[in-house]
Amino acid sequence: MEINEKNMLHDIHIDISMYNAAGHLVPSAYQRMVINMIEEHLDGIEMGEKAFMEKHGLSWILLYMALEIKRRISPSMKLTARTWHSQTIPPYFRRDFEILDENGDRVCVGATLSALFFTADRRLCMDRSKIALADIGSGECLLDINRRFICKDNFELVEERKVRPSMIDGVGHVNNTHYGEFVYDAMTDEERARLDSLERLDVWFTSELTEGAHFLVERARTLEDEVTY
Repeated sequence: MEINEKNMLHDIHIDISMYNAAGHLVPSAYQRMVINMIEEHLDGIEMGEKAFMEKHGLSWILLYMALEIKRRISPSMKLTARTWHSQTIPPYFRRDFEILDENGDRVCVGATLSALFFTADRRLCMDRSKIALADIGSGECLLDINRRFICKDNFELVEERKVRPSMIDGVGHVNNTHYGEFVYDAMTDEERARLDSLERLDVWFTSELTEGAHFLVERARTLEDEVTY
């Protein structure tokens, strides 16, 4: 199926809940902007959660998101965005995106890696015929991405947590935006104060978290000004 996805522009909504007290966007804000926009886009081309669950018993699962921040986003900015399928390497789908200001200049660019999975038994979809349903051509790749999370540093414990019911979304696991919240809580006061200088965000999802599970929030300093959580 061929769709000219780049012709589809979506409004990006930002509000005060996405900023911290210093006036800087928090990590989960970028996740919310991107994922809400992509979900709206997929619904518009009948490839969203509702259509795939009703017709095929399938849902999307996000495995990775990378975002490069080119300019600071202020609450008064009028933002739009577009997204397009850029690559399929079964069972994975790459989708690129760009967030634009009122002049059409890029504020952020990035990419996601997702896969389809069967909601009944939470099994990754390897069926080529079903994968083909979402393989809608290829497009421009805007960003170099790191498909696998690799970190050789020793992590130090920040705290142990338990998955609460409020963290669970309609797919039955911890919603991806909560992971950005965990990162924010693990930052030092000094790091939160200079979030305005954030240039790149990479988020890997390696396993599901479900209600009642216990998990560790850890951090490792990899470079002088780069921290991994």
